[in-house]
Amino acid sequence: MNLPVGYLIGLGSNIAPAQNIPAMLAGLLDIHPRLMVSRIVRTAPKGIDSPHDFLNAVVFLPVDMPADELKQRTNAIEAKLGRDRSRPDKKLIDRTADIDLLLRTEPGQRDERLDQIESYLLPRAKEMFDYIAGRPTPAVTPGTQIETVMLDGCTLGQTPATIDRDDRAGLIRVIEQR
Repeated sequence: MNLPVGYLIGLGSNIAPAQNIPAMLAGLLDIHPRLMVSRIVRTAPKGIDSPHDFLNAVVFLPVDMPADELKQRTNAIEAKLGRDRSRPDKKLIDRTADIDLLLRTEPGQRDERLDQIESYLLPRAKEMFDYIAGRPTPAVTPGTQIETVMLDGCTLGQTPATIDRDDRAGLIRVIEQR
């Protein structure tokens, strides 16, 4: 598979996720006006004691910038949404926004690097690799709970999608879903 340069990014929220996932996507669209987003799934908390499920997705952001620069920008999105990264227990508590750089993609890269990704995000990451490559996306595993969110009047989450921010019209559009 010949992947473009960019990053696979994991998104998660278990505090008002129906509002915070779209807000994270909007923040990423400020970094690059086009991105691809996986299905959005509900997952039980991993590594934290919480009654609140997460909504999770994987995004492909086609940017060629150093990882540390992108991480600073994604941390700013998290902070804007109320995440306090200075807390020593930040990995063990509920969160409004969690944006993780999972993998930098390069031309000629193959799927085997995906095994570095957390198990709860791995199906969505594989889904993004297939979507980027134009291959059919696999059916969801039985028991997977697919969710939808609204972003600027567009429904996202049921299928992988490409979204675009059109600055001239001031709109966010879904330009492809499959």
